[in-house]
Amino acid sequence: MENTSREIWVRIPSRGRELHTGLSRAYLFQLVREGKIKSASLKKPGCMVGVRLLWLPSLFEFIERHAVEGGAS
Repeated sequence: MENTSREIWVRIPSRGRELHTGLSRAYLFQLVREGKIKSASLKKPGCMVGVRLLWLPSLFEFIERHAVEGGAS
């Protein structure tokens, strides 16, 4: 069953752009580092690497804060 809600966690793509927003992997990591979007790191104890997940609503909220109505800017 597919989740049609936008309130989901999404994985940062291994390459290319994030499917729902079109933001690049590098830019997503920058937003995480700056605390501008909500994320979670899942890793097993003792492991060096894990999985970074992003809270999709926080991505949309970030984009909405930068939206300009009625023209380019």
